[in-house]
Amino acid sequence: MIEQNLDKKPPLLLEIKNICKNFVSKKSVIKAVDRVSFAIHRGETYALVGESGCGKTTTGRLILRLLDVDQGQILFEGIPISGLTKRKLRKKRHNIQVIFQNPYGSLNPRMKISALLAESISIRAEKPSNIQAEAERLLQSVGLEKEHLDKYPHEFSGGQRQRICIARAIATNPKLIICDEPVSALDLLVQAQILCLLQNLQKEYGFSYLFISHDLSVVRYMTDRIGVMCNGKIVEEGTRDEIFENPQHSYTRLLFASLPTLKNADAFTTTNIQKDTETYQKVLRDVKEHSSTKIAVSKTHYLLSD
Repeated sequence: MIEQNLDKKPPLLLEIKNICKNFVSKKSVIKAVDRVSFAIHRGETYALVGESGCGKTTTGRLILRLLDVDQGQILFEGIPISGLTKRKLRKKRHNIQVIFQNPYGSLNPRMKISALLAESISIRAEKPSNIQAEAERLLQSVGLEKEHLDKYPHEFSGGQRQRICIARAIATNPKLIICDEPVSALDLLVQAQILCLLQNLQKEYGFSYLFISHDLSVVRYMTDRIGVMCNGKIVEEGTRDEIFENPQHSYTRLLFASLPTLKNADAFTTTNIQKDTETYQKVLRDVKEHSSTKIAVSKTHYLLSD
């Protein structure tokens, strides 16, 4: 995380400019990402938050070039990566890494941890002279021991597997790590440990995070700035404090209202839920009809105009 300073910001690392992604079926066209724009500075944590199906993960996959954009530009260090050939893209891939949601499915079960890490270390721009020693250092940096290098993924718990995934992500010396729901499959205690680890590694290495999550408590703990997504659009964007203390868009307010607390326990009755559902459906319809014009609430706080 970085200190919020409006007068002197770190240089831009990633710029997303009006990207779109549609999925076409026989009966309809689904706008998964609809004219999304945002930027991430060096050393910053930016979060995309919203319910399942809002376009968060698709946006992450577009940045990784696992999917191609239909429209718009993705600039990394000022270079448009959305138009790079596979050969040129391969030279840039070590700068952008990803930590997936499911640590059980993102590690090859037939490879030992030493081989998994060596594979990532070998694609660095500057390869270390001793890959084995570097693999040991990486494991220790995420709280595991060098003896674990000789084991297979199935021999670890979920939290340990996610630590291995983190070690693999930082093995290439990336400048940006996309964290796609990195703790949602873990229990609460392990979640807290992994989040602390991610913050400590960011302080040590200085990379940026794009943090994708539906868990507002996790987002509040981790991020500097937040983009709230609904129906493939960013409907509100601001600093962490602006979004949590002064939400402006009706969808953002609905997100916060959906969190059960001791104070609002009485709100979750059948009648109130039905009313909230009707309000929610109206908000979704309104968002679909929104233009891509942003209204400035402050220098760092924007929302989508009606």
